[in-house]
Amino acid sequence: MTLTELEAAAPALKEYTKNMPEDIRSRCTVRTHAAGSIIHQKNMELGYFGIVAKGENRVINEFENGKIYMIETNRAIDFIGEVTILAEMPRTSVTIEAVTECTVIYISRKDAETWIRNDQHILRLMARRTAFKLYRSSYNNGLKLYYPPTFLLADYLVRAYEGS
Repeated sequence: MTLTELEAAAPALKEYTKNMPEDIRSRCTVRTHAAGSIIHQKNMELGYFGIVAKGENRVINEFENGKIYMIETNRAIDFIGEVTILAEMPRTSVTIEAVTECTVIYISRKDAETWIRNDQHILRLMARRTAFKLYRSSYNNGLKLYYPPTFLLADYLVRAYEGS
């Protein structure tokens, strides 16, 4: 599948790729990850930037003591490696696993950094998405960490009742 074919199949993607330089478009690749497969592993050198055009993935953090913590679940359109690139770090900080079949556009890290540096639109989309995930994680995790279980149960029951 080509990027143009993927844009036709997932029209919302065009908002993200509309300013992608032609030379970078010609070098990007499209890959599909099966549900349950690892998209990238924590502490690996990041050689690419990805845009998840279709599917759902989960972000996992593995700790030295063997504990594994699922941070969040993300749906398309999402990014792979954006935090590592924005932080100017060489290695990934989390593992990303495909929950459903995921179709991802891959761009070399060098090409992605050039594109991001020269296109405020893609930078703004990345920053907004990253901030949204941080906000959602902070908001939800704060609730779970600091309120007693009885409050959490009552909160859940109220929300479930209001939603029905």
